[in-house]
Amino acid sequence: KRAEMKALVEQGGMWLTDVRGRIMAARVRAADDREGAVSEFEAIAREPGEVSMRRNAGFEAVQLLDSAGEYRRAWDLATYIHESTAPLFNLSDMHADVHAQRQLLASGKAWFNPRVPQVEGMAFIVGMPRSGTTLLEQMLDRHSCVAGIGEYEGIMALGDSLVHAGAWPRGLGTISAEDAVVFQNNYLSGARTPEVAGKAWLVDKSLQTWHWLPAVAAILPGARCMHITRDPRDTAVSLYLSSFNPKHFGWTGSLGSIREVMAAERALSMEALSVLKIRHEEIVYEDLIEDPDGHAQRVTALLGITPESDMLRPEDNTRTVLTLSHEQVRRPINRTSIGRWKNYESAFGPEWDALVATHNSRRRCP
Repeated sequence: KRAEMKALVEQGGMWLTDVRGRIMAARVRAADDREGAVSEFEAIAREPGEVSMRRNAGFEAVQLLDSAGEYRRAWDLATYIHESTAPLFNLSDMHADVHAQRQLLASGKAWFNPRVPQVEGMAFIVGMPRSGTTLLEQMLDRHSCVAGIGEYEGIMALGDSLVHAGAWPRGLGTISAEDAVVFQNNYLSGARTPEVAGKAWLVDKSLQTWHWLPAVAAILPGARCMHITRDPRDTAVSLYLSSFNPKHFGWTGSLGSIREVMAAERALSMEALSVLKIRHEEIVYEDLIEDPDGHAQRVTALLGITPESDMLRPEDNTRTVLTLSHEQVRRPINRTSIGRWKNYESAFGPEWDALVATHNSRRRCP
């Protein structure tokens, strides 16, 4: 749509004085005048105004600077935006919940028995934002039997229902069969829309699923999971230089909090998937890039379907992508994002070593 947007901007009009019009005009300008576009984006980011518009403009400038190799300017601008537009984010609630779940999982077995029928044809991609979840979903969506449903909010609604019922996480075994069926139906009715009718499998890539895996086991038994991880430093850089909702993802504004959330996600996901006996595959992003065909075979085997060659061409998918990876997944599978952290190497100290070592130990491809 870039040509249409350029034509619209060239027509002019008072709408271009609105901050949204200024952002559109700067996007058009970026094609021929990157520095001029950066200046306009940065001006919007630094002047008084609506926080969401300031963040949108600022992080567009950050991405342009990063792609031009101006890494120091990109990092400094991202730091300014985080510090000036996002409140301090408290991770104490997350830590408390993760601790409670891991205490229950430490027994080595589930503390509840599902009281609902097995779910057929439901799969989840579990992982951190910017870890390859969209690429994996787009590959699966290219299969004739599979439909990706994006970052469906049903898992968060399910979690909220369990919290409000006083059943999370310790009381999952106290939920009545009647209530459990209601919770299950509420999730499935939102996932199974007319647009995906006829597909044998639906794939939910909600970024919050890692936090609610016991809920998946209790309310959606039979669902399959694909847990994907990426080099923690590459994930951290991508998170820090991207615009996430500061209310729900405010932790992305600090490398320290990013590391804390990432460590919690990896530990909890691996334990929950194993202890709760959720059928799953562990996928490393770098290995997926090196061997997409082998991974297509692994994930389709998990779903009990035959792999299809279209899965190796996710860039041909015509479905609209509404995540921050919308441009990357329109390119053939490539290695350009691997090792991106080296452009910002000075930001990473030995406190990252443990996470990196764990990640590298899970690699299948050399």
